Amino acid sequence: MVGHGALRYVVGVDLSLTSTGIAVYDIKPRQWRFDNPKTVGHRQDTWAQQTRRVYKLAERICATIPLHTLVVVEGPSYNSVSTSVWERAALYYQLTIWLQELEIPIAVAAPKTLKLWATGTGMAGKKSVQNVAEQFVGRKLANNDVADATILALMGMHRLGLISPPGTWRGKTIDRIEWPDGGLTVWR
Repeated sequence: MVGHGALRYVVGVDLSLTSTGIAVYDIKPRQWRFDNPKTVGHRQDTWAQQTRRVYKLAERICATIPLHTLVVVEGPSYNSVSTSVWERAALYYQLTIWLQELEIPIAVAAPKTLKLWATGTGMAGKKSVQNVAEQFVGRKLANNDVADATILALMGMHRLGLISPPGTWRGKTIDRIEWPDGGLTVWR
């Protein structure tokens, strides 16, 4: 049984309007589960269509996250100039507000932080990050979005002491993440 406030899952979420990566690690049986919800939008979409898309995607992501979870999400890319930057920001805030309402602890990692933790450089390419994620989980992953989510979950596992990965840079990188206030207790 999971004690009040004890964590049973670590979830990584790589938010995207078109292909969100989700990696869920169940601590007790030591099993991974992955999801990759996709949506399609168009430049000519109305405000109402855009908000419905964001709301439905946030709802779908939230449905994959169990209670008793630490969620590690990739934070906003503040230098992004894409046409969908507002919708992605809306998705980020919609999801994190709902998670806060559910009292699910959230850690936020800057975009380059997951690359740095995975490879030792914040400038690593998508394929390099995916290769590292696949080595950790011991299987092929669907795409780089799922791989990024897996790295985010692995960073949470590292913070919780569930893994002790090699590489001195990884310990330093963990300190760059905005972790939730208060202590995190792992279900054992």
